[in-house]
Amino acid sequence: GGYAGKADGATMKSLTNTVSVTGKAYVGGIAGTAGKVDGCTNNGTLTLEGYYTDTAGTSYSYAGGIAGFATGAANCTNNMELNVEYGGRYVGGIVGYLNAVRSASATINGNENHGEIKGTSYVGGIFGYITIQDGSNSDIIIVNNNKNDGVVTATESNVGGIAGLASGKHSYISYTNYYAKLKFTSCENKAAISGVDYVGGIVGYAPEYVSEISLCKNEDSITGNLYVGGYAGYASGTTMRSLENRQTITGKAYLGGIAGYAGKLESCVNKGMIVAEGYYLDNNSNLLSYVGGVAGYATGAVKCTNEASLDVPYGGRYVGGIVAYLNATRSASETINGNTNSGEINGTDYVGGIFGYMTLQDGSNNDTITVSGNINSGAVKGSQNYVGGIFGYVCGDHSYISYTNYYAKIKITECKNNASVEGVDYVGGIVGYAPEYVSEISSCEFDDISESLSP
Repeated sequence: GGYAGKADGATMKSLTNTVSVTGKAYVGGIAGTAGKVDGCTNNGTLTLEGYYTDTAGTSYSYAGGIAGFATGAANCTNNMELNVEYGGRYVGGIVGYLNAVRSASATINGNENHGEIKGTSYVGGIFGYITIQDGSNSDIIIVNNNKNDGVVTATESNVGGIAGLASGKHSYISYTNYYAKLKFTSCENKAAISGVDYVGGIVGYAPEYVSEISLCKNEDSITGNLYVGGYAGYASGTTMRSLENRQTITGKAYLGGIAGYAGKLESCVNKGMIVAEGYYLDNNSNLLSYVGGVAGYATGAVKCTNEASLDVPYGGRYVGGIVAYLNATRSASETINGNTNSGEINGTDYVGGIFGYMTLQDGSNNDTITVSGNINSGAVKGSQNYVGGIFGYVCGDHSYISYTNYYAKIKITECKNNASVEGVDYVGGIVGYAPEYVSEISSCEFDDISESLSP
């Protein structure tokens, strides 16, 4: 590093690097490894000459504009290109691998990257990889006000405008579970992000313990293969809140304007083009796309909007104006309501103006999930089966637990479709196919105004 090669635990504060730094791994403009980096700037050239390989044969770089490895980062800036295209894992505009101090008061904020970032996997405009150190508290660490405007490119997967991979931490201490989580808020990406799988404008891959991504901005195109989204490629269990996409999102499957795969969606809007390039095959050779205006897969959706047309006529199953495949949380208090689609939706089968396919997660209660206030005004077309103005396919869930049957059911009410619906078999103005555990469809409207608007 420009100031320290290895300074574990040391705070690097108010330092500026202007010299060239060259190395193989654990390379940074300020430090190779450090504790917290605070108010530091890199204006020097960074040169990576290869990488190192561990005993398992995995290649690593740990390269960052400020530090290769650190435990905290605040108010730092990188102004230079970082090219590790033929190197190893963990490349970030600020820190390659951030192992954050686990404390409720800790924030990872105010960092900016202006340099182009190129790497293999775990590549981010701010952090290549961010996680939390072990501890004994259920904290939420806020990743706040980080900004990237450098193009981020990866030859492999786990790529994001802010973080390539983000994960909190689970600890089991004295018979008690603790969950430290990350929350991303008020972060901005203003450059194109591209990679193979798990590609997002804010976070590429968030496998667990990322509670929320909210009030962030993505202002450039996102391109990948599987799990591609305007804000998150894959964010299991993460609430996506108050986000808007206007950019082009390109991928093959698990594709959405906000997320390829996410938890609950709240007040999210897509106005950007979704370009689905093909499909993927599962183990049974089924063609699958999972393409949604807002998300390819989610566990909830409330007050979301899609204004873009989706055209997946030669792809696979599951296409929806809001969510392609909704695997809703099984809870009596959960509602899937107030969503609106105005874009034309064109797919193969399991195609819906709001949801292509909806079901409920397993559980142990006889719940009824109410789905209400969803409105579609975009023409819906499926070249095959299970096509509906609101749902292509919808089904509740049956569980048999400890010699007891449980039935979670779905009630559909106050939904409205104002556009034409076309398909082969199982086609409906509101629902294409509801095979079981749908208790009620009531107070809904189907009024195809397309004929009156035609010349």
